[in-house]
Amino acid sequence: MNILTFDVEDWFHLLDHKSTKSEKVWLNYESRIHSNMERIYKILDNTNQKATFFCLGWVAKTYPEIIRKIIEIGRAS
Repeated sequence: MNILTFDVEDWFHLLDHKSTKSEKVWLNYESRIHSNMERIYKILDNTNQKATFFCLGWVAKTYPEIIRKIIEIGRAS
């Protein structure tokens, strides 16, 4: 059995660094989540693979369109 999973979070979600310890500062950083997710969607589509996604609650709250896209991809398969 092969299982593929992704943890959906942005590059600044490093809670062990003093500059990113608080959610309040996260919006001060440039997000790369959309471009990275598009890359993942394309790879999954090109390889006809399925995956499970684990998303930070903050990501779901801040970028609900990402969750909707994951659901859409899951329904299409």
